[in-house]
Amino acid sequence: MNLLDQFVLQHLQVTQLHAELKPAPPGHEDKKARVELKMSPRVVEGGDAAQLPAYRVGCRLGCRSGDAGHGGFVFDAVVRADALYRQVNGEAMDLAEFTSHHAVLSRQLYPLLAQELRRLLMGIGVTGINLPQDLTPKVNTLEGPRVDVSESLH
Repeated sequence: MNLLDQFVLQHLQVTQLHAELKPAPPGHEDKKARVELKMSPRVVEGGDAAQLPAYRVGCRLGCRSGDAGHGGFVFDAVVRADALYRQVNGEAMDLAEFTSHHAVLSRQLYPLLAQELRRLLMGIGVTGINLPQDLTPKVNTLEGPRVDVSESLH
């Protein structure tokens, strides 16, 4: 099921921008980084029972270079946001059904958050940023839906 056929993104608010930069180890080469998008939906309370539901999706897009076991990371950046999705057609969807299909929302949310992440990384002096253009959802049932991708940064 594609939630984007029944829901519209009504509002997106960035709630946190955080970046940390450590001195790079000797040598100037491209750095690999892990990019991860986590999303957690919850119902928006207080609406009219006759209306179609709305859901708030908490998003966290993080990017960390290096490996903590091998000298630590070179940079770590996080963008957090809240997205408000309102159902506009179809039968009213409950939270369980919305949650089971919400990973598809990464198609819409990732590009918006990646733009903020790119600006944040450039602001701390990380240049030549090559974030993925798109992410393919891989659902991990133990931790909830998340998206993992590794790309080169320098």
